[in-house]
Amino acid sequence: YARLLLLKQSAIEARKIDYYKPHRGQLPFHKSQAKVRILVGGNQVGKSTVGVVESIWFALGIHPYRKINVPNVGRIVSAQGFQTGIKQVILPKIYEWIPKEMICKDRKNQQGIINYIEFSNGSVIHLMSGDQDVEAFEGATIDWAYFDEPIKREIYIATLRGLIRHEGSC
Repeated sequence: YARLLLLKQSAIEARKIDYYKPHRGQLPFHKSQAKVRILVGGNQVGKSTVGVVESIWFALGIHPYRKINVPNVGRIVSAQGFQTGIKQVILPKIYEWIPKEMICKDRKNQQGIINYIEFSNGSVIHLMSGDQDVEAFEGATIDWAYFDEPIKREIYIATLRGLIRHEGSC
């Protein structure tokens, strides 16, 4: 019996995304078909987890409430900067939830922090920071975006422009 429990635990850890269970405050966000969605709540209620899980669902094309075409290109933007927002918050959550075999390659920025993740299905996530110049957000065509924490209006607008061609969502 103990061996079976260990095998089950190993399976869950290998593909934790398949076992995600949102709480009642998160579920309406996941089920919403709106193009632009917002989740507001206090500290440590699971907002970042929701955003990362949504990002992984989009990248892998496994969203339980939406039809997602793959491969696709997405963007995660942290208002807190690369060191705090991306390295300390977003990346640990991505690696907690993503099936490891799905990551094909990643790249780091000049600070040595991962800012690009490519998946074995061809999807890509660009990790960006609210500290970057607005110009860094212009010109890209993306399918979806996730903002962790409130960001500058100019960055939001530039990102929305990138969603227009493929009628993306955030």
